[in-house]
Amino acid sequence: MRMSAKRINPPYLWSVGRRRLAESVLAALPEYFGDFVDPALTSGAAAIAIMQARPDAAFRLSSDDAELVNVWRVAEADVTGLVERVRQHVGRSSAYYFAELRHSSPNAAVEAAARFVYLCGAAQGGGEAASPDGFRNAMFNPRTTAFDEANLQRLSALLRERQVSFTVQGAFDALRGIREDDFVFFDALPDARPDARREVASLVKSINAKGAQLLVPEPVQVDDREWLARLEGIAQRGEAPGLDAVWVNRVLRRALA
Repeated sequence: MRMSAKRINPPYLWSVGRRRLAESVLAALPEYFGDFVDPALTSGAAAIAIMQARPDAAFRLSSDDAELVNVWRVAEADVTGLVERVRQHVGRSSAYYFAELRHSSPNAAVEAAARFVYLCGAAQGGGEAASPDGFRNAMFNPRTTAFDEANLQRLSALLRERQVSFTVQGAFDALRGIREDDFVFFDALPDARPDARREVASLVKSINAKGAQLLVPEPVQVDDREWLARLEGIAQRGEAPGLDAVWVNRVLRRALA
């Protein structure tokens, strides 16, 4: 299954690799699944691609990053206000303005969402590099500020047309609501340093026990891939030409057979 020619991208700048991964997830999507669940939302590119391909599916997206979740909620509910405010930030963009906004803490939902979108677009490395520490160490990119108004408008319309819920919660809390045959996209391994691997392994085991379908992107680091290969009930899916490798559990392998 291929994505629409008019692909919709995340509401903030994220790595091209995460966006490219969305097509690999689509290729590993079975004909039937329950809800699409992302318990550790980052770019959201995979969820968007599936929203475009499967209009009847329901989506449960969550993260322990309240600022990130707020962007999605505002994009759905008040895209006009969000676009207008980000446009104002882009118009004033400079190293000084970036630093000033980086240290601000707006309370209003639209203001907070616009700050997040602008900082992701103006930071070196985008959101993937800048947002995990709340932009405290983000560096200004003097060359360009990434902001696509038309894409944000299309995303807002898509979110309003689909059954989507956004929740601020950790992955373990999101796990409680996972049901049999839900499709779980778990993209947390980039942060799974040795001290966090035990928690990730526990999450994978619990997802397997619930009978849910699980897909994990191919880790970048070799030691992460070796560690993932040792987890019970999960294996690399045969890589198709032009697609990124992904890892799936037994439930998803059976659904794809």
